[in-house]
Amino acid sequence: MISQHARILNALKKNGKHGIKNSWFHQHHILCHTARISELRAEGYTIVAEQQRDWRGKATGTFKYFLRDDT
Repeated sequence: MISQHARILNALKKNGKHGIKNSWFHQHHILCHTARISELRAEGYTIVAEQQRDWRGKATGTFKYFLRDDT
């Protein structure tokens, strides 16, 4: 069985500049995704979270996560 960390890293690498939305974590049964992201950051990965905005520019509850190339 592949670990949650490995699944997240694989998805971040695969999606590249498109990132993965917080809904992806729920679809893949990864609960407490913010804790998993924090653990990966503690391991040295540079993961950036970007809050999405609607057509009016208002912040939504959706975030996209990106893996920076320097990791």
